[in-house]
Amino acid sequence: MFVPIGKSKHNWEDYSLLFPSICVGNVGQLTIDLIIYSLKAVKIGYFYHDSLLALVGNDPYSEYNEHAGKLMLSSEIYEDKINKYIIIQQRSPFSKGRRGTFRKFLISWIKQYKFSKIINLSATFSYIRNDQQLKSIPLRFLCSSQIEDKYYRYLTDNLKWIHLEESDNNDTQVSEQGIKTPDKQNIMREEIINDGFEDLSIDTNQQKLFTNLVKSIDLSNNKSDNDFVALTTIKYTIQGGGISQKLFQDCCKEDIPILILLKFCDEGDNTDDAIQLANYFNQLANLKFPSNDICYQNLTNKGHIWAIPPSWKLFFGNTNPPNFIY
Repeated sequence: MFVPIGKSKHNWEDYSLLFPSICVGNVGQLTIDLIIYSLKAVKIGYFYHDSLLALVGNDPYSEYNEHAGKLMLSSEIYEDKINKYIIIQQRSPFSKGRRGTFRKFLISWIKQYKFSKIINLSATFSYIRNDQQLKSIPLRFLCSSQIEDKYYRYLTDNLKWIHLEESDNNDTQVSEQGIKTPDKQNIMREEIINDGFEDLSIDTNQQKLFTNLVKSIDLSNNKSDNDFVALTTIKYTIQGGGISQKLFQDCCKEDIPILILLKFCDEGDNTDDAIQLANYFNQLANLKFPSNDICYQNLTNKGHIWAIPPSWKLFFGNTNPPNFIY
């Protein structure tokens, strides 16, 4: 459930919802870090849900001697009144087999507050790119019909963004070096199995039967009369994108306008990927920044406008200053 801070009632019908997926390199979460810290967004609540692993720590946006002891939780909600964004930051992964449950909760919460549009920041593996994708920008977008009708030409003609290409489930999955990459049909089967366990209350023996049934299905046969195959045929696949793909399908079914921004990347130091994804997002959002000297200094010295959160200094095992913890 959503636990607000304070007793004020919220009217967010003219707000957009911005949130990350737990994805490759944590790029979505890092990008949200940049946006929250640069916009000085205010924390207004958090999600308390059994689908999220419990997490507690010091506020990642406070300096060493600032707000000592102020805690952060696994999933928190921030508000940016200037640009009219509600921003979710998710810091912990899902409990095993509970992604579907969280998606249902999130869809219900979105419908309750009637957000004008949903923007999901995510990433996908760079090694899956084909030759055409290697030669183009490292960004893809995926949008529902409502967003497509309103923004598609602007995104493609003005911003020069590229829509996510449709998947070919029969692609050969062996690289020139002979290394076999994940087979798309197997990935699809795994997602169906995981969702089946999440959405159905079935015991261990039934799980085995369900798993064997899914593994026996040929998902390349789009003309099958089997309703189960028809329902699970995937037009777009987002490998390494967390819940983005399934959430997109959920939003389309519920007529919720959603736009997903995907950055091609690999695991590693993904701070540059996060800055690039934040820049792409700002091309669309044209954010109005508060008076923030750090942002202007970065624009001059580093070529970007984003204020870097203090917690980013501790990514790679730096000695933790005692005041930052206690």
